[in-house]
Amino acid sequence: MLRNYLLLALRTLRRHKGYAALTIGGLAVGVACCLLIGLYLRDELSFDRHHSQADRVYRVSMHVPSAMRSSPDWAVTLAPMGPILQEQIPAIEAVTRWTDRGETLVQSNDRAFYEDRFLYADSAAFAVFDLPLLRGDPTTALTRPQTVLLSASTAQRYFGTADPVGEVLTLNTEEAFEVTGVFEDVPRTSHIQADFLASNQALFAGESWSRPRTSYTYLLLRPGADLAQVEAAMQVVNETQFKPQRDIAERLDLTVLTDIRLFGRFDNDIQPQGDIRYVYLFAAIALLVLLIACINYMNLATARSARRAREVGVRKAVGANRRQLIYQFLGEAVLISLMAVGLGLVLVQASTPLFEQLIGRELGSLYDHVGWLVAVGGLVMAVGLLAGSYPALYLSRFRPSTVLKGRTRTAGWSRVRQALVVVQFAASCALIACTAVIQQQMRYVQSERLGFDKEQLVVIPTFDELGTQASAFRAELLRQAGVERVSLGYGLPGERRMAISFYSAEDIEDYEAPEDEHVAMDAAWVDAYYLETLGLRLVQGRSFEAFAGADSARVAVVNETAVRRLGWSEPLGKEIDGLRVVGVVEDYHVGSFRDAVEPTLIEFDPAASTHAAVRLSGGDIRATLARLEAVWDTFVPGRPFQHSFMADELEALYRADLRLGRLFAAFAGVAILIACLGFVGLAAFTAEQRTKEIGIRKVL
Repeated sequence: MLRNYLLLALRTLRRHKGYAALTIGGLAVGVACCLLIGLYLRDELSFDRHHSQADRVYRVSMHVPSAMRSSPDWAVTLAPMGPILQEQIPAIEAVTRWTDRGETLVQSNDRAFYEDRFLYADSAAFAVFDLPLLRGDPTTALTRPQTVLLSASTAQRYFGTADPVGEVLTLNTEEAFEVTGVFEDVPRTSHIQADFLASNQALFAGESWSRPRTSYTYLLLRPGADLAQVEAAMQVVNETQFKPQRDIAERLDLTVLTDIRLFGRFDNDIQPQGDIRYVYLFAAIALLVLLIACINYMNLATARSARRAREVGVRKAVGANRRQLIYQFLGEAVLISLMAVGLGLVLVQASTPLFEQLIGRELGSLYDHVGWLVAVGGLVMAVGLLAGSYPALYLSRFRPSTVLKGRTRTAGWSRVRQALVVVQFAASCALIACTAVIQQQMRYVQSERLGFDKEQLVVIPTFDELGTQASAFRAELLRQAGVERVSLGYGLPGERRMAISFYSAEDIEDYEAPEDEHVAMDAAWVDAYYLETLGLRLVQGRSFEAFAGADSARVAVVNETAVRRLGWSEPLGKEIDGLRVVGVVEDYHVGSFRDAVEPTLIEFDPAASTHAAVRLSGGDIRATLARLEAVWDTFVPGRPFQHSFMADELEALYRADLRLGRLFAAFAGVAILIACLGFVGLAAFTAEQRTKEIGIRKVL
């Protein structure tokens, strides 16, 4: 019987090649899209799951309510909190604290690189996370100050095939760190990315509550620990021990390690994280594409009902019952879906490199996990049964006495088919509308005014290396052809984490903070030429140029959001922690458009010089950059010259969004293409059914 069904199905497909191509091709493209999106979703959901204790590891965050800022949750905690929590709460098995050093110049012999994945940690990191050491002892690693571990690829980059253990690295030309081990490269699916892991013993030596450092604090709970009880105990410790020392966090929260990537919404996170809403969005797209492909099959199969009506009638006349016919048509559908899935796997294999290039990451193979092979098998059956169920029920109900006379009643089923077409068309229209909205948003973030002029603005990290030569360095840059303005400072837009300053209500003139609210503002420390160099628009007061040469002036400029939230009707002359407000600038975005403009205080500080912002006047940009490098080599010999364009830095903030926007548009386009294939097929079969009518009309 099965052999007979298979032969009938193959014979039918061979006889109607156009129908077979439309059906199998549409399903194959739908399955390929579904599997590609599945690869992306698998990757997103796999972050931090390579750690064997991931279900017991939690990161501590601080909830700091503030009438001034939009985001109250902080990924960092005050460094003294971690050890005290472990001491006071028995359910905590281990605590590890991590700190990001930021961009650092690392030198070894004749090799020097700027590194931005340099982190500090303690020896407990090996008890909490899976960090396999290729060289070194995990029981003694990071137990001594001024020691560092390297990732395997970093050790190769600095020392080649030689054993790096015992070698010395110099940081920023002054700090020496001994290499004590090599760890495996951190998987890309980790929310912590590190090439260097240094001991934090010296970093936290002599720490106090008066000026505490911050760190990313991770807890390993004991097996069977009750999370609710741990959080309640944390709150007690916060109220009784932390708040009396440093009244900053309203409460402490815990986020399980595997949720940080997609569910974390924190200020000052260690890495830019993802968004669970994208996972839901692309899962919905995958289902829509597959649904549209299945509707295509249903519509094309039922549109051919008149052609197969006599076959059904003959088979019923010779004894076939309805159940056998249903099995036959379902078998055909499963065979078609098998072919479609086979072709879809080929399409996935061929398009994966392009797909990875589109999203900017490697996804691995579809066959890396047995679970995915099982999922493909389940997909075959699901697609076949779903797509073939309606045609099987529809075709198997024909009566032999009716269809053998050439009469079929299809009005009721035609209405069902029309309803399916409407659903398909509505889904396609919805995808078109969503694509248009997303593209408009992407154009908006790329073209909307940020509140300052990002074009022709070069940023040169100086790492505070200039010292007393900062003014001379600036003056020499201004002498170069092609340079219009120069400013030195800390707190440029586009930096991964802006500095944030906290104040008490008593520090701010004419301001009463709501009860239990903290006053926090984004902060920048700049020289006298910052506002003009960036092109910030002054709406009240005067800029810092009026104070050029007055190095001891305690003055500041705030943005419009700060004025509104402080409730000042006349901000000029007001004081914030001893700083006199001399101007108000128009609101400007320091980061992504996703983030609200926060209250910002720009403090006049001529000594700050972690970055140089250079406004170019145009002309030969490459030649101007060469002149800037020559000036750099004169003032900071031995340190590599590094620069970036502000426009590129800001565009990088939206790179993931732009990629996902293009990805959404691509899959929406494929879904619309599949729907159009179905419409073309339906139109062709409708025209075929009306051949006699067309002939009569032509004769008349």
